[in-house]
Amino acid sequence: MAAPWVFVTLVVLCSGGGWVIGRFMYGERISLLQDRITRRDETIVELKSQLALAPRSSALPLPPKRDPDAVYQYGEIVGLAANPKIRRNEGMLFFDAIEHALDLNYHDPIEFQDWQLSILHHIDVDENYDGKRLIDRAYIGVNTRILGKLA
Repeated sequence: MAAPWVFVTLVVLCSGGGWVIGRFMYGERISLLQDRITRRDETIVELKSQLALAPRSSALPLPPKRDPDAVYQYGEIVGLAANPKIRRNEGMLFFDAIEHALDLNYHDPIEFQDWQLSILHHIDVDENYDGKRLIDRAYIGVNTRILGKLA
């Protein structure tokens, strides 16, 4: 009959001793973590007050205006369109010419106004040289397929 009381007393003494030793060993660490939490909360309150005082811009910055006659590749002007004809029902766009197209990569998609296009073929290429150096290029009779609208 005396054994259960001895066991309970031993459990209470060991648990209490473990708690006292744990508080002693980890008390400083716990206080450091509590200080860090307090500093973090103060920083959050400070940043929220700064955010509330900051002026708000309701409009997002607009992208730069594009030249409506320019042909773009990778955001850069690579030529100027001459007499474009859009045939949406066929999914095609035709140019009489794409002029000043020295930097145009014929195999990559191009952008014209709000369309993304793929060049299918052209009738001719007109190139102007200054001696041996190419100074201008124009693609004549360019047929393109509409890939989609630009975002």
